[in-house]
Amino acid sequence: MKRPLYTQNPSKEEAEIYGIKALQFIAEDSNLLNSFINSTGFIPSDLQDRIDHPLTIAALFDFLLSEEEVLKKFLHIHNIDIKFFIKCRQYFPGFSGW
Repeated sequence: MKRPLYTQNPSKEEAEIYGIKALQFIAEDSNLLNSFINSTGFIPSDLQDRIDHPLTIAALFDFLLSEEEVLKKFLHIHNIDIKFFIKCRQYFPGFSGW
């Protein structure tokens, strides 16, 4: 039986959790991780040291939002919809709306 899609409004804590899940998801694929690093300028030690920093989490969300097929896979794995994901993103600096 398929789980219902998670569409509720996230709390800031949930948004932070999904930011960490985004890092885990990206880090599981070396090509994806390299693409993230190249597009953001982060280095692996930055990610480890700054995972809870709002700008790091914002960069993770923005990276996934820029990679449509990768984002679809992330949303599917975590059973969330794009609106929920965007609502998570709005908690962090640099959100310009969608």
